Amino acid sequence: MQIFIIPKLVTLRQKYHIDIEHLLATIDQHCIFSVADSQGEIIHANQKFQVLSGYTLPELLGQQHSVVN
Repeated sequence: MQIFIIPKLVTLRQKYHIDIEHLLATIDQHCIFSVADSQGEIIHANQKFQVLSGYTLPELLGQQHSVVN
């Protein structure tokens, strides 16, 4: 499943003057997430994802999500 929230964040920022950087930092602190490119390779994983998976960010980068199964 892919979730694209950035366009909605931009709309929220424009409409309600929300600080996107602060919102993204909050999401990073309270959610477990990773980002993959169009080939399904991990290009980012936050600290909580790294801890849960047992891998460091350098170990995750370029890997498929199946590495954590």
